[in-house]
Amino acid sequence: MSFKEPNPKIPMGLASKLEASKETLPAIEVKNRVLWVNSDLDLPFKLEVGKRTNLGLFLTSQIEEAEKLKNLEVKRQHMRSALLGRVIFGEKTNKEDRQLYRDIDIKGLGWLGGKNNFFVKKIELRPDGVESMGILSLEDACHNTDIAEEFHKLGIRTNRTIAIVELEEIIYDGKPISILKAKIGKIISRNMKPVLEIRAFGTHSRFVDVFQSNSKEKANLLIEDARLLVAQELGLDPKDFSRLEYFKWLARTVGKNLALMRKNGWVHKYLGQGHNITLDGCFMDFDSVEKGDLFDRGFSNDYLRARVSIGNLFEFFYGQNGSLINEIFCEYKISYDQNLQ
Repeated sequence: MSFKEPNPKIPMGLASKLEASKETLPAIEVKNRVLWVNSDLDLPFKLEVGKRTNLGLFLTSQIEEAEKLKNLEVKRQHMRSALLGRVIFGEKTNKEDRQLYRDIDIKGLGWLGGKNNFFVKKIELRPDGVESMGILSLEDACHNTDIAEEFHKLGIRTNRTIAIVELEEIIYDGKPISILKAKIGKIISRNMKPVLEIRAFGTHSRFVDVFQSNSKEKANLLIEDARLLVAQELGLDPKDFSRLEYFKWLARTVGKNLALMRKNGWVHKYLGQGHNITLDGCFMDFDSVEKGDLFDRGFSNDYLRARVSIGNLFEFFYGQNGSLINEIFCEYKISYDQNLQ
């Protein structure tokens, strides 16, 4: 997100209410080594390449050493990532439209299970024997980072990678084991180099988090938080930025993202059901993103899946209101067509 008028008292949306309602799992620091740090970001903490960081956390089922544990926010559908915390920081540029971020998460820190009551599952190899549940490979982390930086340069709203951290051990069955032992024990593929990807977001919440909320109150909280963040970004008084205006903005933003992707030959493939679109209009999780053929159905599939996701999110709050949903879809199409030129 880019705030027009940076202010030392930047509102953080409804961060305090989100903190109060969060569901958490314990994590503990494991041996690690920083491989790469995004030099474009003005970080609120110190990260040095080649050195260990206290952000090198891994989910654990062992809670005996309570003083060493950090509780991380978890959500359904975020099966190998958790939210580290919320703090405002931005790009190093002094431009007024510099991009700012609030939510920091960690991807690749273990395997989350459960629908209502979350728990830490044991790491295990997938049936293909190449990847492990809950683990992120260096190759995938680099791919995600490269795509995010490319999208950012193209004007596509996205999260950013803060750092890539090599894991020297993981937590297995509540205890730390070295990566070598994990490979010998066939917990991790011998060819995999496991890492953590530390990522920056405006809001970490995705469309699917609204659908999966265990209460309408929590769903409303997520939407209101995003609405306030976007209003701040646009330099608007929240009173002048209604929920309907927010949904129209969201439709225009997603339409623009898709047009810029198509214009530059990129296909996402997993925008259906709102899994990879945040509530402030950012595309995320780029495992499936690749260059597409101009005749590939991937472009039209991305367009249709994102359109359905926007419609589902809108109807979740407004119901089957034909005239309003047509307004939303019209904003979406116009923005897409304009940015495709």
